[in-house]
Amino acid sequence: MSLFFQYIGDLYESCQYVKIKEELKNYEKSTKALPKCIYKEIEYAESNVYRTIRNENIFPIRFLWLFDIHEQQSFGFETIDRSYYSPESLYEQWLRCYSDESYRKEAEKADVGFDLKNKAISLVKGCVLIGDTFIEDLIEVEHYYGKELKVPDNVTGEITTAFSQYKKGKKRK
Repeated sequence: MSLFFQYIGDLYESCQYVKIKEELKNYEKSTKALPKCIYKEIEYAESNVYRTIRNENIFPIRFLWLFDIHEQQSFGFETIDRSYYSPESLYEQWLRCYSDESYRKEAEKADVGFDLKNKAISLVKGCVLIGDTFIEDLIEVEHYYGKELKVPDNVTGEITTAFSQYKKGKKRK
């Protein structure tokens, strides 16, 4: 299965979104339906709206969450080094740039781009769709496997689950 996930990653790199959907639908025939957020990300990629930020490929963060949890679960990896962006730090940066115009202008000077309407951010490795349900999308991916995504804490480096504080708050309600 890891080879399949790698293959899908290669298709993302070459912007073959129709082929990605076809391959994922075929994969679902032999297993259960993939999280809907995976397809939401592909739809954004197909729209090419993100190219108004900069001519670059979409960074398939939701798909990589799926891949990373699979690798963590299958091979016992604590974390996956290939994950360029911590979900929490990416989301924090987005929220700050989205709500603080002066911070956003500074980020833009540092070559960070934004699609404020669709809620996407362009960073070094590509454009990432944040959307309105970024954290919920991660939780949807985690439910698919029944495992939480493990990530290093940005400050301490300690291995923790992504958005653990958010999840704790949701459980109390």
